[in-house]
Amino acid sequence: MTDIGEAKEILAKAMFLPPERFDDKTNFRQMPELDSLSFEALVLEIETRVGRDFDLTKLIDVRTVSDLRDLMRELRRI
Repeated sequence: MTDIGEAKEILAKAMFLPPERFDDKTNFRQMPELDSLSFEALVLEIETRVGRDFDLTKLIDVRTVSDLRDLMRELRRI
């Protein structure tokens, strides 16, 4: 799976949507499906995939699928 594919899969799982609903530039922060529960599911899915907790302030600037891909890359390097 590509990095962008993984980001789409993470969002799809957290928001209960098909991955096809997202493209690289989708601003998921503006989607009505993103609520407090799906945001928590997003955090848990990221933590599961990187194998540890992370500083949630890293999500402040994450708005698009590409941003999420970049965050995942960063978290795996730390």
